[in-house]
Amino acid sequence: MFLGRWVAFFRAVMPALAGSSPMTYRTFLTFNALGGMLWGSVVVTAGYLAGASYQKVETVFGRDAAIIIAVAVVVGLVVWHFRRRANADDADDADDTGATGDAGVAGQTADASPQRPGPAVSDR
Repeated sequence: MFLGRWVAFFRAVMPALAGSSPMTYRTFLTFNALGGMLWGSVVVTAGYLAGASYQKVETVFGRDAAIIIAVAVVVGLVVWHFRRRANADDADDADDTGATGDAGVAGQTADASPQRPGPAVSDR
């Protein structure tokens, strides 16, 4: 129960496992609370230390690295936007030319079902 906080899967299923076992609620609550306090303390402390290390990284790389990364992100977004727009234009051009994909019989549209006499055949 105590170590279940550290793995997301166990954190999600641990209450159900504890409920289906002969563990008492008092034991569950004690270990769940202790595990939660330790897990929260460690995660918050790790986040604080990571934030403090940002200042060291900033002095090493400086503002220039941030500008280069920002420019790369903007260029990537612009390229993505134009590729998406070009793909949409290609799809519109295909619709405008009347391409119906697989038109079997001349004069028959892709949506029309063939007219055949006899019993209907079920799709299996």
